Amino acid sequence: MKLNFALSVLMASLVVGCGSSDPEESGPAIEEDELLPLSPPENGFQLRTVGRTIHPGEDVEFCEVLEVPGNSDDIYYVEGFDVMMTEFSHHLLVNTVAPGSESESELVVGQNVACTGAHSIASFADVRSFAGSQERSKSYTYPEGIGKIVTGGTKIIFDYHYLNTSTDPIPAAHALNVRLTTEDRVRKVAQTMAFVNLGIDTPARSQASFVGECALGQSAMLGSITRHTHRWGTDFSVWHAGGDKDGEHIWTSTDWDGENDYVFDTPMRVGEGSGFRFQCDFNNTTDAPLRFGSKATDEMCILFGQWWVENEGDEVQPQICIMVTPDEDGIARGFRPDPSMLPGN
Repeated sequence: MKLNFALSVLMASLVVGCGSSDPEESGPAIEEDELLPLSPPENGFQLRTVGRTIHPGEDVEFCEVLEVPGNSDDIYYVEGFDVMMTEFSHHLLVNTVAPGSESESELVVGQNVACTGAHSIASFADVRSFAGSQERSKSYTYPEGIGKIVTGGTKIIFDYHYLNTSTDPIPAAHALNVRLTTEDRVRKVAQTMAFVNLGIDTPARSQASFVGECALGQSAMLGSITRHTHRWGTDFSVWHAGGDKDGEHIWTSTDWDGENDYVFDTPMRVGEGSGFRFQCDFNNTTDAPLRFGSKATDEMCILFGQWWVENEGDEVQPQICIMVTPDEDGIARGFRPDPSMLPGN
């Protein structure tokens, strides 16, 4: 029972994916050109959502299907991206759908439906992380030799979550710039790791800390790590786990909303069997317990990372790790689910 719950919530949270209640239609589509003054890139392309209107008090998430320009003969090598979105956004996740997959054949460009992550409208096996942000405006450039590869005509899912705490209707609008480079400059494809601690439970009007630990299933190079909690998350600390650097402190973030990413000065090698220990601290100011959940009024404790294989040609193994129950020393040690256990397999 717990395993099934863990897997279902993990699918809702990858890659910084937070869900929502089941919203009804949230108003007409909106025009966003004037809302998001993001000029298209000189070398690349821009995608914009049709968007939604989010009413006061709504905590809602939608998945909108767009399409990469061009056709299957067009191969784009991505060096970075720029994201811009409107106020009250909780996150934007952009996922590509595998060309030729069953999910691709079922999705319709322009489709815009309530969801709990891209996996809820496409098979998990067919979805790949492409870009995303927890901040209203973000620019990211991959390290030298690293990037993404996408073909023209690929369907792409914009997964966006809004919590409108104002007294007025607000527009949900998003723009994504995809900056391109040449084939020789993308030798390895960036991947996303997710270490998810589901065993968080902070009683009402109290503080609590939760420690989790996961190891990588293969040697990898890491460019950055990212914290993900909601508004009650205070400090978020990360240490090395295993190997020669076991216990060495890497980073502490003190701001859940404005200090999400830690970029290594140079990409860091992490050997197979080594990984990270991380601690999520919470200050629950509400009258109800805070547990791991998919709404913005729940909490999360996730460590993400941008990584790529150590050597060109190495096989990519999904780096997904789930923690549920702490050991006697108070550390919840994770397990990597077998791919056959994941939805879509």
